[in-house]
Amino acid sequence: MDKLVPAPAEVPSCVNCGHEVTTSFCSQCGQRQHVPRLKLNSLIGEAFGRLLGLDTRFLRTVIDLTLRPHRLIEAVWQGNRVRYLGPITYYFLMFSLYLLVANLLGISFEDIIGSTGVELDGSSQGKNFDGEALKKEFLDIFSKYLQFFTLFMFPFMAWWGLLFFRKARKNFVEHIVFAFYANSHPYWLGILGFCLHAITGEMYTLLSIFPSYLYYVVVGVVLFPAKNKFVGTLKMIMVVFFGYFSYMFFFTLVLVAWLIIKLVLLA
Repeated sequence: MDKLVPAPAEVPSCVNCGHEVTTSFCSQCGQRQHVPRLKLNSLIGEAFGRLLGLDTRFLRTVIDLTLRPHRLIEAVWQGNRVRYLGPITYYFLMFSLYLLVANLLGISFEDIIGSTGVELDGSSQGKNFDGEALKKEFLDIFSKYLQFFTLFMFPFMAWWGLLFFRKARKNFVEHIVFAFYANSHPYWLGILGFCLHAITGEMYTLLSIFPSYLYYVVVGVVLFPAKNKFVGTLKMIMVVFFGYFSYMFFFTLVLVAWLIIKLVLLA
């Protein structure tokens, strides 16, 4: 009598890509093989895990940008793509958190602009010109796309950094990385200002703006060391100054072009 030959064990396949899996994780896509049945705590944990950088990268990024920002940026320059959130990811995450806190506390974009002392006058009069309506339309557009308008400032900062610190031999993209991190992290000060506003009723926008520029200068001086620290600090201040005002000049041109187009259409 022939012996019964046991059927070969069925090799499980990945639930994500269908590839045969012989280990705990799929070698093709990284999907875990043995996934427990969905429960509320695992669902919430997965959501927060993805939101905070799939693991603890968000927390590490926040801590190192607070205590040792130059080491984080140098690590990213050297190719570390695992330990920290990338500069663009961190920017959009911080800006989204900034807007979320503002919305939760009932703070509008007009409140933020008004606290800086800038007034958008909509009192101009004309045959077919409604200044208040135009002002409201501009504020709506600007607040809706604020994160993208702000994003345009970083190339200006990077270009001036490249110009003033040519001897550092960093390329434009490496200066962009520095600009993203150094401009994104101070949003924590803005969030703190919103929380203080909820307690005191006062806006603290300016108190968060100046420390943000100071943070940029301090981190930049460490990243781009000069033989003379005073000269290096002065050069970094010039990077911030020219970067900000060249961006504002560009933004003013865009605003003027938008106003001209609106006036032509209303004529």
